[in-house]
Amino acid sequence: MAALIRNTALGAVVRFISRGSVLTHPNRPNTNLSERSKEVEKTSHTKKDIQGHIIVGCIYTFTVYCGSSIYIPSEAQVMKEFNVSETVASLGLALYVLGYSLGPLVFSPLSEIPLIGRNPIYIITFAIYLIFLIASATVHNFSGFLIIRFLQGFFGSPCLATGAASLSDMLTAIIFILLFIFLPETAAPALLYYKAQRLRKETGDPKYISEHSASQKLSRGQIIQLALVKPFEITVKDPAIAFVNLYTALTYGIYYSFFEVFPLVYPKIYGMNLGETSAVFLCVLIACIIGTIWYCTWYRFFAQKRFDKLGTFDVQESFLRPALVGVFGVPIGMFLFGWAARESIPWEIPTLGIVIYCGCSFVVGLGIVIHLPCSYTQYSASLFAANDALRSAFASAAILFGRPLYVNLGVGKGCTLLGGLSIFGVIGFWYLFIYGDKLRKRSKFTAHT
Repeated sequence: MAALIRNTALGAVVRFISRGSVLTHPNRPNTNLSERSKEVEKTSHTKKDIQGHIIVGCIYTFTVYCGSSIYIPSEAQVMKEFNVSETVASLGLALYVLGYSLGPLVFSPLSEIPLIGRNPIYIITFAIYLIFLIASATVHNFSGFLIIRFLQGFFGSPCLATGAASLSDMLTAIIFILLFIFLPETAAPALLYYKAQRLRKETGDPKYISEHSASQKLSRGQIIQLALVKPFEITVKDPAIAFVNLYTALTYGIYYSFFEVFPLVYPKIYGMNLGETSAVFLCVLIACIIGTIWYCTWYRFFAQKRFDKLGTFDVQESFLRPALVGVFGVPIGMFLFGWAARESIPWEIPTLGIVIYCGCSFVVGLGIVIHLPCSYTQYSASLFAANDALRSAFASAAILFGRPLYVNLGVGKGCTLLGGLSIFGVIGFWYLFIYGDKLRKRSKFTAHT
């Protein structure tokens, strides 16, 4: 039990209160920190620990997407409460997503600094998020409500948590407790930094310095550059990363545009009430479950067997294999939904298009999430920060232009336009799979690292 919570926020609080007499770290003064680095990365967490971390991560990842979509049914209430139009009411979601895109630009690269690590960022920003959560329930001014929604997205982004209704609020409180008690520091540079610090204090010997100790001496300007420049520097200089970021931005934007097209299809064409329209969102959950089973089945019966046989996963493009078929489902799902959404066709048919789109894009996303950090493992947080910033920024714009797009062009033509753009993604995705290794060799960022 002690090993389970020693590196968590709860463990740090207990050590502070007990003045270091409880949950102390077992030190080996004669251990070479350079050799210890590999040991930390390999053995700092048992298999059960990793499974527990994944469970906590899945719970609060579910919360963020549940919280974003759950705002949609409340837009009518927001319009009534603040006397605003539909487009203006959608700013509550758009600004949250925009804040969610900007937050990782600051917090994710900072988590790569050993002095800081990941856990303090998760806990502190989440605590601030909870404060704004309370404020959002008491504000009676629409401008203030929008500012709070933006700040919620900004401070909620590092730990992937949000909430817009009572269900989400309850989950958020539970997740904060889980993070505080069970989520340990996982960044090896941070673990080594604090281990070296403890050894210097206990032995009085200044020779104990971690490999990444140079990060302690970063100036404010360097920290700002690391946070704001590094993520986009990689994107600009590496064509493979640039394509991945642009493609995920497109698919993410299309996903959020569904929030604006649902009210134009199910209530107006099929005569569904608010509860029935909201229930249609369950198809997104079903699609994600199907996508998860799809990807995990491939991993278990193909990737894992190959790893056990060869001891390697080969090139990182191997993780894109399940998505080679799934990438075709993105435009197919859009076309099916757009042109089947009419009174003469049962509502189940366009809903099937949503399932195909979301399930296939989820499989594509899983492959990209695993593929992306393999390019530059030391800058993984920056890679995800740039990716999140671009896709969330486009998604926030899609929330605002989605309704005018579908109203002016019609659901069929609007979906055809977005689905047509997705076809270029199919070509680019296959090109990335075939020539990914050559693209990395042409990367200008690689040449300077």
